[in-house]
Amino acid sequence: MAKSEFAKIAKHAARLMHQKLSERDIEHLYYQASTESGVDPAQNGGYDDHDGTGLPIGLFQYKLGTWRSWAVPGHANIHSALDQIMAVLNDSNWRNDFPPIGVKRG
Repeated sequence: MAKSEFAKIAKHAARLMHQKLSERDIEHLYYQASTESGVDPAQNGGYDDHDGTGLPIGLFQYKLGTWRSWAVPGHANIHSALDQIMAVLNDSNWRNDFPPIGVKRG
């Protein structure tokens, strides 16, 4: 997904979540999505860590248990970029949970 399209969706997600995203926030979200999935909301089958929770899915490579915890009611399509970004924003500490831009880790 192009950065401009991602930014448009991220801004829409923020409005729905009654939040504001700075350009740095969008850059941070985009970088993490790039690291996790190549910015592909339908990405399936990431690294299987054999913990019994299945393969990660989507932009931010959610495991299903984590997805169920953070998905916003009415926005639970794990393959939707909008729903996935809303789930990230549902975590009030996401800015600290993500590694700094330039640091690659899941």
